[in-house]
Amino acid sequence: MRRSTATAIGSAFWLLSAMPCGWALDWSDSLAEHGVGLNNLVRVQADFSRSAPSDGFFNPGNQLAQSNEAEFNLELRPDFSLSYREFELMLKPRLKFAWERVDTSERAFDRDERSAFVNEWRLRWAPRERWFLSYGREVLLWGPAMLLSPSNPFFTDNGRSNPFRELGGRDYLQVLYLPNASWTISLISNTAQGRGDDGTGIPDFERTDAIKIDFVGKNSNGGLLFSHRQEGVSQVGGYFQLTLSDALLAYAEGGYTRGTTALYPRRSAAPSGWVFADAKQDDRALYGVSLIGAAYTFESGATANVEYLHNSAGYSDQEARDYFDMVEQLGADFIRRDFAAVLLLAEAANLRMPLLRRNYLFVQWLDTNINNQLDMTLRYTRNLDDDSGRFVAVFDWAINDFTHLFALGLVSHGGERSEFRRYLDRQWLVGFNLTF
Repeated sequence: MRRSTATAIGSAFWLLSAMPCGWALDWSDSLAEHGVGLNNLVRVQADFSRSAPSDGFFNPGNQLAQSNEAEFNLELRPDFSLSYREFELMLKPRLKFAWERVDTSERAFDRDERSAFVNEWRLRWAPRERWFLSYGREVLLWGPAMLLSPSNPFFTDNGRSNPFRELGGRDYLQVLYLPNASWTISLISNTAQGRGDDGTGIPDFERTDAIKIDFVGKNSNGGLLFSHRQEGVSQVGGYFQLTLSDALLAYAEGGYTRGTTALYPRRSAAPSGWVFADAKQDDRALYGVSLIGAAYTFESGATANVEYLHNSAGYSDQEARDYFDMVEQLGADFIRRDFAAVLLLAEAANLRMPLLRRNYLFVQWLDTNINNQLDMTLRYTRNLDDDSGRFVAVFDWAINDFTHLFALGLVSHGGERSEFRRYLDRQWLVGFNLTF
């Protein structure tokens, strides 16, 4: 990336970030006189990361995935909200410049992208008291689980492993009814992919309709959700959290389908000798992810979370051996320029389930406002079936009310035939965030 290009882009971001703040300050007082509420928050974020992709049969020589070894992002993130009587508009446009360096066994090259898009927007109307109708692009997250959100058919990734990267919004039509202060009933229809990645692992977008019922009590809260995917896959999910004492919380979360669309390796008469099959799609048994956890807050303010997760659709020991045998052969075929292996290697990265095996342990240590400046999160996920794991450390340092420095480090461990070493060995990221 040339210095002149980076300087020009940086100057443009600074100018654009200052303009909306001035406009909002000039307009907000006069609009308030007419019953219009206007709020805005403008952030500029830049980050740089280095990664060490795993060099194995899943991505030989990094020729298949072409994962970057270095990446730089510069983003302008303004957030606006406008309200008038029973109407409310939320808008989150984005300007982004991204550069990355890719190194494969055959060549190394740079690529960059400049983009302008709307990550989230929503128009909400309250036609009657306790009733809300909305349409727009949003990131819908819920549930107490730290590792992932199995009850959510729209976003299994809850964004907590890397809080500095935004999840892409998806398009929804929603109807909300609040019969009283304790209950909420929501009808949700995911009408378009928007900018969101499909956290369920299903590659093609399908419209999904859901009904969600939430309860908030004095010492507990929970939710129950039924969803149906357009092609016939239905899911029931839910979460529950109970306050046992001032320091201790217990919670559970899960999502289940009858049969599963997950892919499993099968020997075949095909030239490669293998295929991926959705062999359990017509199975009448329940498959899904169950998670139980607890959180304890110490007198210092730090909180420790421990979670156990069971993925009933995950691979057994034999299925895992077949999976790694298959990928090892496909990787060798790919190296020998047999490009028929490309499709199967791509499918090996997206098995239509959030985790590969069946049993996982997750622990997290969260300590906020250390010396009134530093937030620290330490996370460790362990696959109890193959003993691989991943450690993530996240730091956010508030220099003042408007400037934050942050850093993230990731290290995977395990054997060559283990889940967490398939694609990424190590990664670190540093950056800053300015708020206006």
